[in-house]
Amino acid sequence: MSTLTFRGTRFLAIRRDQLEETPPDPLRADTLHGPFYGTHPPRCASSADPTSPTGRTHLLNIIREREGELMSLYALANAAASINRLPIELLAEIFLHVKNHHIQVSVTNSWQYVLCVCRHWFFVGATTPRLWACIWVGGCTNLLSTSLARSKNVPVEIDFYCLTTRPTSVFMKAFPLVASHARRLQSLRLRIHYASDTPTTLSFLHNHSFPVLRTLNVFTVDTKGQLNLAPDRFPCLRELRMTCWNIFSSTAVMSQLTSLEFSDSRVTMDGLLTALLSMSNIENLILTDIKVRNTSTTLPLGLPKVELKRLRNIAIITKAAVIKRLLAYISIPPASEVSLCGYAEPMLPDPETFLDLLPEDRSSLPALSKLASVRICVTQREAFIKGSISLDVHNLSQPSALSDPFELSMQFPDNNDVPIDLYNAFLVLVDTPEVQFLRVHTSPGKSMNSNWAQTLSRLRMVQVLAVNMALDSEHAIVPSMLPLDFILEVIAEPTNHMSDMVIGDQNADTPCSQIICPELRRLWLVGFWDWSDIVDGRFVKYLKARRQMLGKEIVLEELTVKLHQEMWYEEFQARKAAFEKATSPFIGSIVFEAIHLRLREGGLYWL
Repeated sequence: MSTLTFRGTRFLAIRRDQLEETPPDPLRADTLHGPFYGTHPPRCASSADPTSPTGRTHLLNIIREREGELMSLYALANAAASINRLPIELLAEIFLHVKNHHIQVSVTNSWQYVLCVCRHWFFVGATTPRLWACIWVGGCTNLLSTSLARSKNVPVEIDFYCLTTRPTSVFMKAFPLVASHARRLQSLRLRIHYASDTPTTLSFLHNHSFPVLRTLNVFTVDTKGQLNLAPDRFPCLRELRMTCWNIFSSTAVMSQLTSLEFSDSRVTMDGLLTALLSMSNIENLILTDIKVRNTSTTLPLGLPKVELKRLRNIAIITKAAVIKRLLAYISIPPASEVSLCGYAEPMLPDPETFLDLLPEDRSSLPALSKLASVRICVTQREAFIKGSISLDVHNLSQPSALSDPFELSMQFPDNNDVPIDLYNAFLVLVDTPEVQFLRVHTSPGKSMNSNWAQTLSRLRMVQVLAVNMALDSEHAIVPSMLPLDFILEVIAEPTNHMSDMVIGDQNADTPCSQIICPELRRLWLVGFWDWSDIVDGRFVKYLKARRQMLGKEIVLEELTVKLHQEMWYEEFQARKAAFEKATSPFIGSIVFEAIHLRLREGGLYWL
């Protein structure tokens, strides 16, 4: 050790290696000795010999007694906590909120960890029947029996999930437990992963009555099951979701249903039609991937259409011919959300189109004649028509934000070669004179044979027309040329030569009755390649002709042109300035852009 002196103060200099050699023992192990190792000896230590059997037994009895006292002290201390001074009813309500939160996050029983906090919480949770009303059954039935006992007499909801390990043993043990509580079963969800469980499940559903059951969901892979839903056994059934099993052998219960979701099943046409005509209270109807036999079956002649007055949502995905047959016997309210997707039959000489979805009498779909906005997409890969009967004309700057509660679509075996062209989609709009917003997404190859004049002459209330051209295939470098003349000539010419195409031409003597789309305010043209009609001044010629026919200075409030053309940036700016100067007397707002431009900077060229 060395000593340093600095301004009268002495410092001890100790080498670091000396400190590391002799660190202090934080536990003071060198001072601990058995058998108590630093703890205070209990009072009974002098009278107990831990080495003898009787002494050890005596000590264990003392330990259990002291542990019981300790638990009592903990319970007394927890009773003084603020949350435990709440009324039991309020604490139970808090537990219900905790449970509902866990249900929204995931289907688990993790909410039950609150019962492990203290005895008071366990007592409150275990004696609140509502906490045990929603039961999830996994690989065993222990929680099922406990929940059924603790739920007392309140209605219960049971969900069998993830039964992929021991499905048969679980169902065979669970159904006898549930059978004694069938009178208060309000919701039942079954996931059946093996066909061997079908007889057990059908026997349970057929041999018991469920007087308060409102919701029944069955997800299975066995297509041979047939479920008989008799109204005397299911008097309160309102919501039914079913896969694979046939439920149309008895259609009496269909009049009770407010929601039906049915998929992946084989049914007969007469059974499906009879069930559909019985659904007088249906609000939500979804039929997905149903295989219908005997499609040529017909109901008695003169049978009136059934109006599904309460229907709010209908979605059908099956063969186009089946959808057409179903629509011939029902009428859908105009305010309902409609989604009809038809599977086209393969190997037909004439490919099916949108018209094969619709019956001859379109009164089944009154919404089709009341559409205010329509979106048409016909490309190499997809074909659909979407629309809505409501439209805010003053907020159309973002057309993608529009909702489309009405949809017609077609699916083909080869989704990379859709045989429908734009003309087939235009034929659907024959009886839709109230369209105000029309958006068309197509390709040059699909639109070459389309009769724009005939279509637009019928849509006299159109205020916004948007046309988006895409490539005919992803491998195409330059699409087929489709000049803007196809559209611009139509809106610039009178309809004298098409008088036989115009619907409801009561005012044929007025100038506006001879103009196609006289209410047109906004025109959006995106993805066109041909510049000829802009460069040579024909665009201005069309605007002048339309001004003369309308008799007003401003022909369009807004014009958006986005050309799919590669050129130098400087050249584009010059053409843009010339175009805006020539068209500004006719148009309120102009957006003129090119999708591909080459920039010149410092001798380098950028795409």
